[in-house]
Amino acid sequence: MAGAKGLFVAMIVGIFTTEIYHFIVKQGWTIKMPEGVPPAVTSGFVALIPSFVIFILVGLIASVLKATTGLSLTEIIYQLLQAPFQQIGDTIPAMCLLMFARGFLWFFGIHGTNVLGPISDSILLPNIEENARYFAQGVSAYDVPKIATSSFISQFVSIGGTGVGLAFVIAVIIISRSKATRKLSIGATPGVLFNINEPILYGVPIVLNASLIIPFLLTPIVLIIVGYIAMGTVLVPKTVALVPWNMPVLIGGYLSTGGSFRGVILQIVDVVIATLIYLPFIKLNDRVEAKINVAEKQKSQRIDKGAKMRWEIN
Repeated sequence: MAGAKGLFVAMIVGIFTTEIYHFIVKQGWTIKMPEGVPPAVTSGFVALIPSFVIFILVGLIASVLKATTGLSLTEIIYQLLQAPFQQIGDTIPAMCLLMFARGFLWFFGIHGTNVLGPISDSILLPNIEENARYFAQGVSAYDVPKIATSSFISQFVSIGGTGVGLAFVIAVIIISRSKATRKLSIGATPGVLFNINEPILYGVPIVLNASLIIPFLLTPIVLIIVGYIAMGTVLVPKTVALVPWNMPVLIGGYLSTGGSFRGVILQIVDVVIATLIYLPFIKLNDRVEAKINVAEKQKSQRIDKGAKMRWEIN
């Protein structure tokens, strides 16, 4: 049993073997090389004993488990841990919590997608793999079991990047009076179409911007609910293909749902809803930005006036 279902066991074995390796090296149970031997050669010999011990130990554990249970280590871990997580993960509350946490980290400038990747991938990748397997066997995309998949998140929730960056750009173009914000958003549009929104996250910025935190965190949650309703009521096919996260909008909606234009329509509906959510907050951000600019201008004038007075006195 390989593929996405082996993610949990890969993480667990990786941690386990790393700790054993570190323990053996720390105890000094390694091959000692004489002085003058190049470091590259020494490091290779240092790894021999720990690697041999790990190989034997993991092999013994896997053999004992197979002999006593009839299952491989991967199958046991999957049944005990990953399968329950997948069942919990394929729910609206779990997906909302995941996207809220991802957006919350991004708001503070931390790459939430990468930080939470091991958790989300262990749930979402096996789900899309399961859907794809059913679809390949002839099951309709409407009838495959899972809604929460990696393609669902990338194509119907994070449209234009975390926080629905495409909707932010459209809202700015529609309503913003800030020349700087408009120029930056227009310049970031090509990247946003491929789900790359770092220019607006750090350029506008959205990061640490209290005026935009509510729509940035709320919009993905709303789109999760919309997606679950649309797919759960069989209005739109579920995702059955693992498409790249940076697949352009509309194309990604079509491909991920097995070639259905209903996926395209759902993406359009999602963007419209998200844009409507962003509009009032873009106006708020404009007002806050205008006040900050006025305050900075007044401060600059006071500094210039003070400098002029000191020059005249001198």
